[in-house]
Amino acid sequence: MTTPFSIGYTGRHQHVLFMSYPCSDNTYCDPIEINLKRGKYLFELWGARSGNDYFASVHAKGGYVSGILVLTETKNFFINVGGVGTTATATNTKGGNNGGGDGGWYGAAGGGATDVRLDSSLQSRIIVAAGAGGGERISDGHGGGVSGLTGSRTNCGGLSLTTGSGPGTQSTGGATGYHVDYGYAGSGSFGKGGTGVNTKDGAGGGGGGYFGGGGVPYVCSASGGSSYVSGHPECMSVTGPSSTTTNTSTVHYSGLRFIDPIIIPGNSDMPLPSLERTIGMGNDGPGAIKITFFLDSCTNCRTSIPKAFLAFILILES
Repeated sequence: MTTPFSIGYTGRHQHVLFMSYPCSDNTYCDPIEINLKRGKYLFELWGARSGNDYFASVHAKGGYVSGILVLTETKNFFINVGGVGTTATATNTKGGNNGGGDGGWYGAAGGGATDVRLDSSLQSRIIVAAGAGGGERISDGHGGGVSGLTGSRTNCGGLSLTTGSGPGTQSTGGATGYHVDYGYAGSGSFGKGGTGVNTKDGAGGGGGGYFGGGGVPYVCSASGGSSYVSGHPECMSVTGPSSTTTNTSTVHYSGLRFIDPIIIPGNSDMPLPSLERTIGMGNDGPGAIKITFFLDSCTNCRTSIPKAFLAFILILES
């Protein structure tokens, strides 16, 4: 059930919707449905950081995406916000909501992605901000970027992997890491970071994203997921509503595309997830979304948002 809410008529401070992760469980949260009338909207999304490592209490950071979407008719959207990966323990840990990879023994779980969908399917995502990969003794597989950041495989508290994990890209999930004595972990896939769980000795889970980053066994850092914005010149879109294969089209199969799309990886300066316009390096917390309505495009300024979302709306900017 949705609640009508005016975002245009009651003054300069009432046209921004902001929501940080709205659930108490970082590993699961239902999507939020929102109904937007025709007009022009700036979408900003942040992916979630990974969990803290067991030994060094370090984590990687989530990515940022933005773009302007012009709607010519009323549309429903489904918002999925990334949860922080679970902090490492002496047992396996769960990945953050929306695609974070599970962590293995002493390895942190990956952070989840934040996305906007046209329905419940991963294929319907039109914009995605990637989550970060978890690690053990080091954690630098930040959320993407058009591709995620590759996690370190050496200098991990004096230990190393034989082969490191790979980041999520625009067409594939990241490859699993490998250790000659401990074997493999799990590869990333469409919308999901690879697991760091291993029957011998696990480590970090990959970050969630358009495509998830690869997990690692034993030690070192999993990799981050990739981000996606329909209309971004470096992005590749899925070929249809039942496909996980991408092609060279930069625009989502729905035809919805963002103007002035921006993608920033978690190891770079970006706008931080708040209503204040502050800049910092990477998203160091849970996923978030901010939607700004352009008043000059207003033709019917009433929109519908659920009560659950309304409770998290903080309205500040002009």
